[in-house]
Amino acid sequence: MGKYYTTTVLPDINHGAATGTATSDGDLLFDWTPFEIPRGAAALCSVSAQVFGTDGADGQGEDLMLYFAKSINGVAPTSLGTTHAAPTAATATPSRRNILDVKFLDWSLITDVGGLIGYNIVTSERDGTLDAGKIILQGDPMYASTEGYQTLWIAGVTEKANGIWNFDTSIASNEDASANVAANTTGASVVLKTSGTDPRNVFAPGDIAVGSTGGPTMEVVSVDSATQMTVKNISEQLDNAEIINPLNPITFHFGFEV
Repeated sequence: MGKYYTTTVLPDINHGAATGTATSDGDLLFDWTPFEIPRGAAALCSVSAQVFGTDGADGQGEDLMLYFAKSINGVAPTSLGTTHAAPTAATATPSRRNILDVKFLDWSLITDVGGLIGYNIVTSERDGTLDAGKIILQGDPMYASTEGYQTLWIAGVTEKANGIWNFDTSIASNEDASANVAANTTGASVVLKTSGTDPRNVFAPGDIAVGSTGGPTMEVVSVDSATQMTVKNISEQLDNAEIINPLNPITFHFGFEV
């Protein structure tokens, strides 16, 4: 009798030069992101995702090609290129032998179409594609993984005909006297004053936020009012007027039969 295993994956989508930028058709939305499942062949039974909207409103209705890969001889897949730019033949070719399968996420068909207002919930079960033929995945035993587990990777490329994604916000740091916010990695709570969009429409406790310079990251502790958030573990200085975006605007949940 089979058993089931679920795992959650949070790719870094807003980071570095890509922070706060919209994608175009055929762009690399996120590069290879590792996750672990129990060793052996496994059938991907379900894909669901929680997806941030744009600045507190839903609207991520674009399509996505979700690629699954393994390492070869213990070596992880090679980067597909620059996030939020189109892969090239030169950047895509080195990973060709690593790729195991692909899942097309038809966002316009499988999203909840704005039922939760500020974000979307997506599930593959709405289009029935996994019922037509499960994806069978198995990793490379030579890659160093947790004992009893194997490592797989996912990467996302926007659909060439329908691929504009935008996870930007207009929430800005707005301290008194235009002050910057110093780095603080002690775990202590730090109150941030904000301007622009009400952060309660975007963030929730536990989210990882990133400044628009692509540098400072921080964990959201609470979202207190229309002009205030509390965060912790600010990795580096957050400049005054710097826009605050979600680092991981898509949270994937994969269900496997193993």
